[in-house]
Amino acid sequence: MSARRSIVILALAGTVFASPLSAGRASPAPVVVAPPALSAWCTELSQQLKSVHHEKCVARPWKFETTTAGGHPIPYLYWGKDPAAPGPSGEQAGPRRILVVGAIHGDEISAVSAVFRWIDFLDRTKSDSFLRAHTFLFFPLANPDGFYSSPRTRTNGAGVDLNRNFSTKEWDAQAQLFWKKKASADPRRFPGKKPASELETQVVEKAINEFKPDLIISVHAPYRLVDHDGPIAFPDMQSPLPIRTLGAYPGSLGTYAGIERNIPVVTPELPNARQLPEGKAIEQLLLFIMKSKF
Repeated sequence: MSARRSIVILALAGTVFASPLSAGRASPAPVVVAPPALSAWCTELSQQLKSVHHEKCVARPWKFETTTAGGHPIPYLYWGKDPAAPGPSGEQAGPRRILVVGAIHGDEISAVSAVFRWIDFLDRTKSDSFLRAHTFLFFPLANPDGFYSSPRTRTNGAGVDLNRNFSTKEWDAQAQLFWKKKASADPRRFPGKKPASELETQVVEKAINEFKPDLIISVHAPYRLVDHDGPIAFPDMQSPLPIRTLGAYPGSLGTYAGIERNIPVVTPELPNARQLPEGKAIEQLLLFIMKSKF
């Protein structure tokens, strides 16, 4: 997601395109060789989660631009259609852009697994699948310092709840007050001292502002429901999880993107923070969300 003008080439499931966040044309796909930091990231993550296949992880063209205070990278992956391609019948709108974020809360392990399972699922889809008409940007593990803490923590390494740290319009007036009065100053929900004070929050905000998603999927656990903020119409079919609106909070991703920027934010809350639903169920969850009108 570099702001540099140099061309970043991404080879995704047989599709090659230049990063939509940098200028240039697509060119032949290079051989993907994971840099040491990304190879180590795949190794460490695959040792933690059975859902992460080490060889597959290393073979994918992950990118990262920064590391956290704890020394962990925050890799991202593009998958799908060239975002510069025209839409159907030559329309200029192009493919819809989907931003997928896992584990903003570091103790919600199943969220990481869900994102990796979705990438695997997309790889297996047929060439004419409607899913391949979209461009996905995946951040499987947005809070690595919390994830690798012992024990794992909801907050990042600085003790900040990243889902209360986004720079919403009323953050200065509301975030600390809400935390003290509504959350009883619970340390697990501390919003930080300033909006977007945390590097992890800044990474996600940058992705939103530069990738310009049409839909954001932020995977959480363990409330067993599908929450949502912003304009979206779910399909007329049985939802794998109950649809329920939990409400928006100062500094939350739902407020920052869904309410203030009118970008639909769907928040699937998996039933268990440690255990992923079986394969078909997690695949059906993605299909249900992607069949929505947004």
